[in-house]
Amino acid sequence: MKKLIYAGQAISGGGCCSGEEVAVKIFSLRTLLILLANRLDRWRILSRQRYQLMSMSDYMLKDIGISRADAEREAIRPFWDERGVKW
Repeated sequence: MKKLIYAGQAISGGGCCSGEEVAVKIFSLRTLLILLANRLDRWRILSRQRYQLMSMSDYMLKDIGISRADAEREAIRPFWDERGVKW
């Protein structure tokens, strides 16, 4: 019987899951939480960039090659819409 040490406690292989299965489930939950945090951070950054785009003057938009209409079209998109965004 293998044992897994997690958070200072030994997890035995008895019961419904073996030690390896418990480790995989813990790893999967941790990975899922990290992926979720990364996605939320990307959405926050995208939302902030769209807000900043709308606050730019026409001169600044022209300097980066974007028209006012393009900036407005980008700004009204929902924060989760990442189509065309290159990270």
